[in-house]
Amino acid sequence: MVPGKLHISVRDSRCNIHGWSKWDVFIYNCEGKLIKTGRTTNAYIHIEVPPGFYKIHATSSCDNWTTHIALVPVAEKDCRCVNLYSQSYWGCVIGFIPALEVYGEIARVNVGDAIDVIRRTMEVVPEEDRLYLAPEQVDMMIESLEPRYSKAVEKHRSLLIGPREKAS
Repeated sequence: MVPGKLHISVRDSRCNIHGWSKWDVFIYNCEGKLIKTGRTTNAYIHIEVPPGFYKIHATSSCDNWTTHIALVPVAEKDCRCVNLYSQSYWGCVIGFIPALEVYGEIARVNVGDAIDVIRRTMEVVPEEDRLYLAPEQVDMMIESLEPRYSKAVEKHRSLLIGPREKAS
């Protein structure tokens, strides 16, 4: 049997490639058995699979953001393009700040105090252990997320990128 090829992209709510996060892609057969996995580069990956019918989805590298599931038939020597849709945003570590901004009031959390705790905590973490997002990643988030998340990311951009020069 000659394998088929899957060209898988992860896309945001505006149909743009989700280039600011790595994604772990999971390919299952229709019985739910995991067939293959892979990690995207710039939200894109090529994977060979035997002929069959597959359920495909992806999670962000932090396992806190997932895509819808795509159902894809693949024949011998077939080449299929698969676009996975990431419907909402739940960022990693410091990226939790936009979600806190959006949902903190619902959870009855004083958002300003909670973000201040994160900021103060980051100030005492040794510089080499701090995790910040690249300015380009934050800019892509602002451009591609739903408006409520985009506004929260933009509001806290300087905290998300840390002490780096801002992207132009």
